[in-house]
Amino acid sequence: MAGIAPESLARLRRQWFGSVYEIADLGYQRRTWLTPPTSSPHWSYVEFCCSYPDADQLQFARDHGHLSSKEFDLLSALGEAIISHKANDDCDDGAILEDPDWHAVVAKAETVRQQLLAIIADTVERNYLTGDMGAA
Repeated sequence: MAGIAPESLARLRRQWFGSVYEIADLGYQRRTWLTPPTSSPHWSYVEFCCSYPDADQLQFARDHGHLSSKEFDLLSALGEAIISHKANDDCDDGAILEDPDWHAVVAKAETVRQQLLAIIADTVERNYLTGDMGAA
């Protein structure tokens, strides 16, 4: 992330907030994992989880002033919940959608999403948190 242009950092933050939305919305997962809108591999449990920022990315962003301490704490807590989820078969999206442990991750994501919405003022970032990226 060192030397990344400010507009690229803004885009990265939006992507992270979009990932929070994706993890928080079980209905969205059901629609996109079971009937993908495109042939992109993004529409799966594995890719949703892999798209979420890792701890090093979040720490770097916090250390360089691109995330507030509160944003960092919230995103990190969700990252830990995602990492701790263990699917029986990472490629069986249907089974994961029925997994109570995954539902707990989704609930955690929704809590984080709501808390981020309470502190994020930027309209575009809020659109990513609400799944309204078309308005971004």
